[in-house]
Amino acid sequence: MIEHLAMICTTLSLMTSMIQISLHFLNYNNPKLQLHICRIVGMVPVFAVQSYLIVLYPEKSLALSALKDGYEAYVLYLFTQLIIEYTGGEYHLICLLITRKSIKRPWPMDTMKPIQLGEQFYRNVKQGVLQFVFLRPIISVLALILAGWNLYEEGDFSYNKGYLYCSFISNISVSISLYYLVLLYTVTKDSLDKSVFYKFICVKSLVFFSFWQSCAFALLIKTGIFGEENEAARNSIIYQNLLLCVELVIVAYYIWKSFSFKEFLQKEKREYSVIKSVGEVLNVKDILDDARDTFSGVDDELNYSGYTWED
Repeated sequence: MIEHLAMICTTLSLMTSMIQISLHFLNYNNPKLQLHICRIVGMVPVFAVQSYLIVLYPEKSLALSALKDGYEAYVLYLFTQLIIEYTGGEYHLICLLITRKSIKRPWPMDTMKPIQLGEQFYRNVKQGVLQFVFLRPIISVLALILAGWNLYEEGDFSYNKGYLYCSFISNISVSISLYYLVLLYTVTKDSLDKSVFYKFICVKSLVFFSFWQSCAFALLIKTGIFGEENEAARNSIIYQNLLLCVELVIVAYYIWKSFSFKEFLQKEKREYSVIKSVGEVLNVKDILDDARDTFSGVDDELNYSGYTWED
């Protein structure tokens, strides 16, 4: 019964997301935006297939979760890039930051000194988001290694086991990433179309609830709700991923609405190769190059002083 429900939900979310991606490729009229949108929509099939496989093979959950964990962090970076493109690109965004000069910190830090905006703030945002992109897969690999040494088990918060420390580091890392993403959105929201707000809520909710849902299930193991101790971890993994399979049907619908291909429809389509466009979406070289430039300080030579948003 559980496997059948998971399969039905996975099939529905897969069909929805793959049709949506195909429609974007058939109307690929704004590559700078649709490149990131197609990658973001791709999280639905990645999450769905991974969750379904874990329902079938819960003993392999740690290895199967690695791809989802990495893609979860990847999506936060993609949405950051999407906001940058919606504001007109890096140049226009930094001009906007220079013009605004400062921003009040979000609650509960609103009594502290305002955040100074500018090129350094832009770099801090990129670094704050990218650290999670690289740290999350490292934590997943570390968990696999510790599990091989019998030092890691889902839901085991013992001080001499790795789950407690991996969860703590992941929590700090994702919080930093979401904090900077919220700051960027707060600064740019007046310059963005209202539809971006729904995109923001959609992405933030999925990443936020996916992470904290796993933490909640880990805590529930201790209550005995999932059975005896030797079966509790296995049952928790199955039900957690079954719930995710069901949730992804709803997520796929809202992503369909929020990241619609319709905003890119044109009477006269530009000439392009669908195969080449698919290759661009799958090729992550642009992300690696951006990460290198962001952390190495290559862009320090750029000079935006003297420019205004009106420029």
